Amino acid sequence: MKNVADRSFRVYGKKLENFDFEKYVKEVRKTVDISIPHSGNVYRASVKKLEEFEAFEWIRSNVYGGLDIQIGTCAGHNKNTTAVEYHAGSEVVIAITDCILPLGHTYDMDGNTYDAELMEPFFLKKGEAVELYGTTLHYSPIEPDSEGYFTLVALLKGTNEDLENPSKNPLLLKKNKYMIVHPSRMDKVEAGAIPGFVNTTLSV
Repeated sequence: MKNVADRSFRVYGKKLENFDFEKYVKEVRKTVDISIPHSGNVYRASVKKLEEFEAFEWIRSNVYGGLDIQIGTCAGHNKNTTAVEYHAGSEVVIAITDCILPLGHTYDMDGNTYDAELMEPFFLKKGEAVELYGTTLHYSPIEPDSEGYFTLVALLKGTNEDLENPSKNPLLLKKNKYMIVHPSRMDKVEAGAIPGFVNTTLSV
């Protein structure tokens, strides 16, 4: 499997350098609850304690040009991809544990559908951080083993909050969250998601 240092990753994002993310991950492990849920995936958009570290200001300045951001967590057990999403603006992913990032391109979408077979998985090692571009389709990481995964996620502030008014864009489910799902995800379909993630789910 390719990793995020591979040249082919550059069309999806870039590995973040010039900051000691390995040290940051060690500090986070000492001060923040990084318990992995027993099943499923749990996402927290903003964790205030994470925003007290030096890394928060570094990411805000160097990735987001000083705009307001949030850092939260995404953790759990996941063996396949059943949806894809994208945002206006980049997403930063920091690996607290090893994980696999399944990625695709918004320009490969055909209207409101996307073929799961076009996705590429990339290995993200514990202590590494990447910026995923706004044109990159992604969703929850996949666990490389039965222990699960744990990541930190930085996004523009307000992303994933409830919409104040309905949108005319059927892909916009929450603020700055554009998503399509596999037809098997009836929970998401019933919540308003378009079942446009077609062909099959992606397993690694």
